[in-house]
Amino acid sequence: MSMPALGPDPVSVVVPTYREASNVRALAEGVHAVLSGTGIEWELILADDDSADGTEALVDELARCFPIRLETRREPPRDLSRSVLFGIARARHERVVVMDADLSHPPARIPDLLRALDEGCDMAVGSRYAPGGRIDGGWSRWRLLGSRAATSLARPLVRCSDPMSGFFAADRRVLPGFSAMTHVRTGWVLAGLERHEEAVESFRDALALEPESVMAHASMGDALVRLERYEEALESFERALSADPPFEPARAGAEHARRRLEDSGR
Repeated sequence: MSMPALGPDPVSVVVPTYREASNVRALAEGVHAVLSGTGIEWELILADDDSADGTEALVDELARCFPIRLETRREPPRDLSRSVLFGIARARHERVVVMDADLSHPPARIPDLLRALDEGCDMAVGSRYAPGGRIDGGWSRWRLLGSRAATSLARPLVRCSDPMSGFFAADRRVLPGFSAMTHVRTGWVLAGLERHEEAVESFRDALALEPESVMAHASMGDALVRLERYEEALESFERALSADPPFEPARAGAEHARRRLEDSGR
C-alpha cells in the first residue's frame, strides 16, 4: 500500500555536529535521496560546535548540489542541546526535524515523522522501542546504561516510549515550549549519568525559557533529591503540583522530600 503524500509545508533538517566531517557527505546524500522526490522545499542545517575538522570546506562543496548550510556556534561550552537550539533558531522553516549526523537516525524515516505532523501531532519522535526500531550496535555498554537509566527517569514524566530519542520532528508554531523541552531532555540524560548538578542547571535553563514548565519543575525536584537538597526539591515538586491541573507524577517526589525534611527535623 502506498503511503499518503506529504503536506506542502517546507522543512528544516537540523543536525548538531562536532567533528562529524566523515559523516557529512553520506548524511547529505541520504537526506536528499529521501526528500528530493517529495515535492516539498527543504534545507539541511549543520549546527556545528566549531569542529575545525574540514566540515566547513566540505559543506561549501556539497552546497553546490544540495540545500545544505553550516551554522557554527563558537561560544563555549560545547553542548548538544545548545547546538540543537542554535540550529532551530536559524531554521528558515517552521517545521523542523532534528537528527544525528552519524546516520543512526535513518533519513528514510523523516517522511514518517512529517506525516505524523500532517495528521495533527505537535511532535513526532523516532523511537528505538517502536516496531521496526533498534539500538545501534556500536553503542558502548556505558552509553546503553546511561540511555536506559535516563529513559527510566523520564518515563513517569512524559507519555513517550523513548523520551531520550534525538530523532524528532516538531512545528515551532504550535510548540511554544519547544526550546525549553530541549533543555529538559538534556537534564534527563545528565541525571541518567548521575551528573545531577549539571542536570539541575539544565532544568534551570528550561525554566528561564518557560517558567511554568511542570516537566522542568518536577525533573529538577528529582535531581535535587539525588543531591539531598530536600527543601529545594520540595519547592520544585510543589510548583509542579500547583499547576492547573496538578502534575500528578510530582506528588510521590514531594511526599518523599517532605518525609526526609521531617526526619532531619527541619
